[in-house]
Parts: sequence; structure tokens; C-alpha cells
Amino acid sequence: MDKDLILKKIESLTLLHKALIVVGSLIVLGGVYWFFWLSPDLDRMAYLRNDVTRLDQEIAANRAKIKILPELEAELFRREAEFVWAKTLLPEDTQALEGLLASFEILGRDEGVEFQSFQPGAEVMHDFYATRSVKLVLRGSFHNLMRYFDRLARVDRLVRLESIKLTPGQGKDGGVSVELGADCQLSVYRALTSKELEAKAQPVKGKK
Repeated sequence: MDKDLILKKIESLTLLHKALIVVGSLIVLGGVYWFFWLSPDLDRMAYLRNDVTRLDQEIAANRAKIKILPELEAELFRREAEFVWAKTLLPEDTQALEGLLASFEILGRDEGVEFQSFQPGAEVMHDFYATRSVKLVLRGSFHNLMRYFDRLARVDRLVRLESIKLTPGQGKDGGVSVELGADCQLSVYRALTSKELEAKAQPVKGKK
């Protein structure tokens, strides 16, 4: 079929048929363009858009982490300082703590203070150290008691006087004595041993 014959057949078609041919051709060309060029570009744009969204989320998450980094560093510094403080200032085991408690009474005798009651409480575990509450009932003159508390505060281990209540003593004939009664509550501290620290870390490892 030559070119002239094709042109004659096209010219013999009605306007509607010509319009349908043009529309059909455009549809075919549009489909080819979509399949080979536009669709891959749209897919790539969608992929890049998702990739940008993911990167934005990662940037936001990293910014949030950077924002709290100073707080984490401060917390790490605090814990390291607490650990060093515990190692240098506190008794290193229960036996050393018992020796520290016994030294309280020795200090009292040196200052003329009578121990009427000595009640150590149970230990409470913390991150790097343990605390124990101790109740003391003492008797002595005001000056002797004050000197005793001053020496207690100066021991090379950490001891904190939580509360103290002074009451007048009773004389032999029912009168007021020059001596006072003192109800005290102390907190004494000791460092945790390496075994205790390992035991505290075990549950944390098990959760991972």
C-alpha cells in the first residue's frame, strides 16, 4: 500500500473518524510516554520523597539526642564523682562499717559521754554505696556532748547527724542534773564491694 493510497483513504474518512484516529494516536503516544518515561520518573520521585522524609526523621531524632547530650554528660560526671567519693570516703565493706560504728562509742568515752543505747538499723542499697541508720541515746554534759558531735563530724568516714533531741537529766534528789540526755539519729555510709556492684548489675544484663 503506497503513500498516496493511504492519504486518499484518510481523506475519504469522515471528520468523526479522523478525530477518533487522532485521539487514539494521542492515547497510544501517551501510554508509551507514561510507560517508558513518566512512570519511572514518578516512581523515583516517590522514592526520593520517602527517602527525604526518612532523613528528616533521622535528623530530628539526632537533634533530640544532641539536645540532651549535655544532660547525659552531666549525669555521667555526677555518677563518676559519686563513685570516686564512695571509694575514697566510705568504708569498703560491712566489717569496716562495724569498726566505724564501734569507734563512735570510743569517741564518746574519750569525751565523757555515756552510751545508754546503740541501735543500728538495716542497710539501704544505693548506686555505689549503702546507708545505715543508727539510733543513739547518750548522756553527758552539754559541752561534752557538743565536743563529741564535733569529733563525730570530723571522722575520716562519712557520718551525718540526722536529728538530735536534748532533754534535761534527773539529779539524785529529783532535781535537774547538769547532765543532758541526747536522742540522736545518724546515717553512716559505706561503699559497695565489687561483688555487690556485680550483683546489682546482673538484673540489668538479664533484661537485655
